[in-house]
Amino acid sequence: MEKQFRDKSYAAEPDRGMLTIVTGAYGFLGREIMTQLRERGCRVRGLAHTVKPDIPVPEGADIITGDLLDPGSLDPLFAGIKPQSSVIIHTAGRISMRKRDALCERVNYLGTLNLIRACKRYGVRRFIYVSSVDALTPDGDDQAVKEPERFDVSRSRTSYSRSKAAASQLVLDSASEEMGCTVLLPSAIIGPGDYNRGFITRLIGLYLSGCPRISISGGYEFVDVRDAASAAITASQKSAGASCYILSSEYASFRRILDILAAYAGRKPSMINVPLWALDIAAPLVEAGCLVMHREPLMTAGAVGIIRSRPVYDHNKASLELGFFPRPIEQSVVDTAEFVLAQLNKSCPA
Repeated sequence: MEKQFRDKSYAAEPDRGMLTIVTGAYGFLGREIMTQLRERGCRVRGLAHTVKPDIPVPEGADIITGDLLDPGSLDPLFAGIKPQSSVIIHTAGRISMRKRDALCERVNYLGTLNLIRACKRYGVRRFIYVSSVDALTPDGDDQAVKEPERFDVSRSRTSYSRSKAAASQLVLDSASEEMGCTVLLPSAIIGPGDYNRGFITRLIGLYLSGCPRISISGGYEFVDVRDAASAAITASQKSAGASCYILSSEYASFRRILDILAAYAGRKPSMINVPLWALDIAAPLVEAGCLVMHREPLMTAGAVGIIRSRPVYDHNKASLELGFFPRPIEQSVVDTAEFVLAQLNKSCPA
């Protein structure tokens, strides 16, 4: 099968009469999904915990505020829909690399449970849950990780991975003849449009702002937000049943990402590389400091462990069944850099 990059013309065309509900309306992936749907003229309704005026949403998307932990607040999201006339793409969640984070676990698991119950009450046709490859547990045998038969919560390193694994299994167990369920497992999402400035977007911004040419050992698997969004839309058009798909492009070291940026910006490649043993020492200190300042740490012992494990993920199933052919990491990094520079120019006009 010849590979080709996914774009809006390649993705399966959604049913324009069907209402697609997207949670996490102001999130990186949720916003991109709504954008692609509106570009196709589809009806879109988004759920947001709070309105974020600084983050643009596509014209014509109806934004509803609600709390996943408050079941009653979700009812307006389903106002006016008829049974089997809507699908939901659940991207909302809380990211935490801490070993124990009660709020993260409640939002990701209990929030998903509340949403599933609401979907069954209102007769939603299909439920798409955006989980994470962090919910998977590599066996350490150098084989590419594939979709599991069941999710193993006991081997999770962090609250995020544990809650995502538990919620993923919950979604698959909730599939019925009336409501099909799909779990999507994206790797680290990269690309333009990250107004919330996640880790990679911040890393790229720091580099483009002239910070020292410092890299860290290790890397991760990445996927472009546009490819993940297109796959989610295609998955929402599938028939009833339970299914699971890994959405990942390729492994890239942090050094490689910075080298791509160096070539793009015309700068010298990274000169200093911080080894993982140094991160082992620094991570507990960073985590403790962030705890005092009530901030979410970018680096924890759990995060370093994930980087060290260097898992590789097999997305062949998504390619065969969802037409998922992700673009190369070079294109994603450059497009992210152009987005970051555009945002910097808006905040610092000449």
